[in-house]
Amino acid sequence: MMTTPPISRRSFTRGWMLPAIGAAVTHAAPAMASGGGPRVRHVVLVRFAAGTEPVEIEAVFDALANLRAVVPGMLGFDAGRNTSPEGLARGYTHGFVVDFTDAAARDAYLAHPDHKVAGAALVGLCEGGIDGILVLDFELSDG
Repeated sequence: MMTTPPISRRSFTRGWMLPAIGAAVTHAAPAMASGGGPRVRHVVLVRFAAGTEPVEIEAVFDALANLRAVVPGMLGFDAGRNTSPEGLARGYTHGFVVDFTDAAARDAYLAHPDHKVAGAALVGLCEGGIDGILVLDFELSDG
């Protein structure tokens, strides 16, 4: 039986490989950061309230991105408007992704006073407040 080679695809901050349809899926060990644990990707989907101005969205994303200067272990921040053609956004209009060296760096980000200020501003712009935000974190692997 012939198998199709993996399809190459770019993620927000690094390349990853998706197996071809029908190929066996294997999970690599988590990518270990120098801090002793696997790197963590923090994914946030946002449902901004109707009438939220683009300048307000940009300002809150900038505030979150600027946390890189004060939170050790915050590796990257990418944000944007949903552009998926799949029609599965369920009302989420934007999202952002933050990569951390490990869970301890993610936890420091969550507890940081500047994150609390930016997070409160984000919640204030969302449809239904905190109900307009969905958060998922997962460990990154080398594979």
